[in-house]
Amino acid sequence: MKDSLLETEEKYRRAMVTNAQLHNDKTALMFQVETLREELGDLEELLWESRRCCDLSNKELELERQAHKALQAVAVP
Repeated sequence: MKDSLLETEEKYRRAMVTNAQLHNDKTALMFQVETLREELGDLEELLWESRRCCDLSNKELELERQAHKALQAVAVP
């Protein structure tokens, strides 16, 4: 009977250690998830800014092309 009690206490102790380890793992993973979410938000913002710059560059390019065509039309009789 005493051996059974000791075994049960040991199983309980191991379960508590495992539970603590799992809790620590969960906490670490939650921190990683939050860090990745923040990084994703930063990357989404960077992507938005890059697209905005690209749109502006494309508009400037189109204006330059139109100006170039207009100058060619004037320069060539």
